[in-house]
Amino acid sequence: MDFVERTRLFTEELKESGLYRDYTSAKARIMEEPEIYERVCEFMAISGAYRLKSLESGDESFDETRRIGNVYWGLMRNETARAFLEAEREVVRMYRAVVDAVIGSCGVEL
Repeated sequence: MDFVERTRLFTEELKESGLYRDYTSAKARIMEEPEIYERVCEFMAISGAYRLKSLESGDESFDETRRIGNVYWGLMRNETARAFLEAEREVVRMYRAVVDAVIGSCGVEL
């Protein structure tokens, strides 16, 4: 079995994990509420753009941080949005742990 095939099998195992099943379930629920999903996508876009801008400039605007925080907490009041955001965060943590383990075991410093 070659590297690509082992990676494909490992990916299938990840997709069978409880964390991934929770994520796909939360995503299916939020897709049933398009207006909530759209708000979550808008939040992700503005928060991601802000993070990139902050990294580039080294400056964090209090007003912008506060605005993004208000959007976030508004979303967290909605059970569907909260479940999706929390499930997504956990899947991202799982993937990050996998990447860190691979990089660490290869001795690559990034």
